[in-house]
Amino acid sequence: MKKYYIFKEAAQLGPFDLEDLRSQNITKDTPIWFEGLSDWTVAGKIEEISELFDSPKPPPFRGQETPPPFKSQPAPQVVANKPVTVKKRNLCWFCLFVDWSYFGCNHSFFGD
Repeated sequence: MKKYYIFKEAAQLGPFDLEDLRSQNITKDTPIWFEGLSDWTVAGKIEEISELFDSPKPPPFRGQETPPPFKSQPAPQVVANKPVTVKKRNLCWFCLFVDWSYFGCNHSFFGD
């Protein structure tokens, strides 16, 4: 069984067997060496450990139809120099005291 050495976080680590490499969280760019190699190489070039990087992809989900694409609406036209009207609300003293002015006042102490 091959024993692999890796270079990670400025240190040479190992030996590891293939199963131990899984727990080392190596990437395709992790330097690796094993007996038979003349020099260090990156893990992505070693065929027998490619299974550590090739994660299986699930098939497309066919349980529901894909919703139609969102159709954006054109932005409303802004007219310059047009006065803005603000609706004034009549508030009762109770609502002012409790600071319910944000929600508006439904009391009819002042009328409309």
